[in-house]
Amino acid sequence: MSQSINEAREGAVGPEILLCLERRRLLGAFTEAVHEVMLLQQQQVTDIVNDGNFGRFDLLLHMANERKELAKYAYLQHVDKHGC
Repeated sequence: MSQSINEAREGAVGPEILLCLERRRLLGAFTEAVHEVMLLQQQQVTDIVNDGNFGRFDLLLHMANERKELAKYAYLQHVDKHGC
């Protein structure tokens, strides 16, 4: 009988822990995407100062910002849906 109680507890705790791990994973993905945008912006500023050629970063920044937005909304959607 105590074994079934322990199994029930593990079942109740397991999904909650997984949700928290998923939240952490999604937050990590968002943080990485933000970091990528910041690095590209830093490189763009360096190029502006050094040689004035900064147009080549437009597409890279656009793509990085899209990834950042997708990561942000995946995180927010998860938190909203699961409340973790």
